[in-house]
Amino acid sequence: MSTLKKDNARDEILSRIIITDFYEKRGIVFTKYNSSGNVDVKCIFHEDKTASFSIELKTGLFVCRSAACIASKGGSVFDFEMLFSGVDFATSLKTIADEAGYVLEQQKPDINLSLIETYVNALNENEEVLKYLKNDRGLTEETIIKYKLGYR
Repeated sequence: MSTLKKDNARDEILSRIIITDFYEKRGIVFTKYNSSGNVDVKCIFHEDKTASFSIELKTGLFVCRSAACIASKGGSVFDFEMLFSGVDFATSLKTIADEAGYVLEQQKPDINLSLIETYVNALNENEEVLKYLKNDRGLTEETIIKYKLGYR
């Protein structure tokens, strides 16, 4: 498995997946291809008598032409995965990356440690605020330290 940085993962994953396989794994049945390189299929998000769900095979973009459908806004394979699985974008990206044989590189949050230290010190120097947190809000000293609570 290859490792990807999240900032360029989207395009790399799209270049690696087979669009028809992606949708077939999620219950889409391909039956009717049209001349423009798209496919029209029955939508899995609502009861569909006609093929109202269109997929562009080159890019994986989809849209359902039924106005009442949750897929009527359309989108990419990542948007489809979010609708289909009820997940957020990060989970959708990871799921599809796994299917494409990629591992997403974990990004460390950009934390300004000196700023945290400044706020923690300011809290420790302010007895009134510390008293409020402990007595009125019910926080323990352990909780205040563990979560690096601060005051500005």
